[in-house]
Amino acid sequence: MRTQCPNCEARFAVKEQNVGKRAKCPKCSKPFIIEPFVEAAVEAPAVPETPVEEKPKPAKAPAPAPVEADVVEADVEEEPEPEEAPAVAVPPRPVEEKPKPAKAPAVAPVEADVEEKPKPEEAPAVAVPPRPVEEKPKPEKAPAVAVPPRPVEEKPKPEKAPAVAVPPRPVEEKPEPEEAPAVPEEPVDQEPESKELSKTVYVYGWSAVRIIAGIFCALGLTLAMRKAAGSAVVLTLAAGNVFLIGSVVIELMLHYKMWSAIQDDYASLSAAKAVGLLFIPVFNIYWVLYAVVGFAEDYNVFIRRHRVQTKKLSIILFLLYAAVLLFSAVAVTMPVICVLPFTGLIPRAFVVYPIASWFLFFFAIAAGISHFIVYIIFAIKTCHAINALPD
Repeated sequence: MRTQCPNCEARFAVKEQNVGKRAKCPKCSKPFIIEPFVEAAVEAPAVPETPVEEKPKPAKAPAPAPVEADVVEADVEEEPEPEEAPAVAVPPRPVEEKPKPAKAPAVAPVEADVEEKPKPEEAPAVAVPPRPVEEKPKPEKAPAVAVPPRPVEEKPKPEKAPAVAVPPRPVEEKPEPEEAPAVPEEPVDQEPESKELSKTVYVYGWSAVRIIAGIFCALGLTLAMRKAAGSAVVLTLAAGNVFLIGSVVIELMLHYKMWSAIQDDYASLSAAKAVGLLFIPVFNIYWVLYAVVGFAEDYNVFIRRHRVQTKKLSIILFLLYAAVLLFSAVAVTMPVICVLPFTGLIPRAFVVYPIASWFLFFFAIAAGISHFIVYIIFAIKTCHAINALPD
């Protein structure tokens, strides 16, 4: 809201809640009562042809010092005065001086928590002719009229329609299809592949074939030392070789089966790789140790990973079997298979080099017997270990 100081006619912005309170003008430092200021358009009167001489008014006496009282300093913001336009020579207008309205009686100041600012020093009063201003009576505010609230028409809620019982739809019962007469299933001859290892084949069968091979080989060597007919010696040794190769085949089958039984995503070797690399000369010396001992290690990890309650395999037993297998292959299997073309030199070797010949003879027998005993223990342990695994 805006107001005007009646003393210096300075305009300010104040809050509406300060209307009627007494305040001090920040420009002239004179107290006045805050009233709303209304700007009114002033009609310019007709300019007469003859100028009227205005008599100078006597200078006003200096205003008396304001009486000290509890003055409310309103929140007044001084508005910047507009810049004055350049003076233009205008003939003087006759101004009708109207008596100024009597000042309203002083209103008791309202007590408020206002910080009093130090009064600025008053400048000496200077006689200034007052500006002729026609003051129009301020329009009275219309009294607030209480507007009755509009009646709100409540719309009636639509009534719910009564539930209508819907008769259930008749369900057509489809005739059940007649069951076809049961056809007797033909017996299937194929049985699912089992991981179980038969001790009959890998223990008893291998032992029988190995013993027969040893008998034929020993008989052939005996005939060769007695200088028997060459054909008898060759046939006897050939029969021994057939049974010897048969025992090797059964042994390789056991190696393949035992690796197949522990195949999962974590097995270090496949069954085909474990057996196939044994046929590489010279390299098979290393591979026998790696594949045989590696199976024992993989099996122990396998049962621990799958939580199978069974005994672990002995690494020492498998290491001993790998050593005996190498010893037998070098001292028995390979010489017996390769001796057929040299059957005529056998009696001469025993005559010329009797000590070396008999040493090799008993060395081969010891290698064959040690291989035979260790293999039986190895095969029994392996069959028990594989058969203990769940299907």
